[in-house]
Amino acid sequence: MLMELLEERYDDPDFRRHFSTVVRRDVRRVMQVFEKLTALVTESDLTFEPWTSARSWTRCWRAWARRRRAPRQRQAPRAGG
Repeated sequence: MLMELLEERYDDPDFRRHFSTVVRRDVRRVMQVFEKLTALVTESDLTFEPWTSARSWTRCWRAWARRRRAPRQRQAPRAGG
């Protein structure tokens, strides 16, 4: 929308200042996203391994079973309640 107004209102100095501010801010945001994505990719080596639903299901089941067997810690009652 802002780009559409550029042709119509280019001669308006206030509009050009606002446009410039918005474009700089948005370009800065896009650059930040790219920098974050780059950091995610380059910080560690990616490891790919075959995925099977059976293996994932087994891992989930074992984790759930471990949590059920673990002793539950009592929580202190909340103040005022």
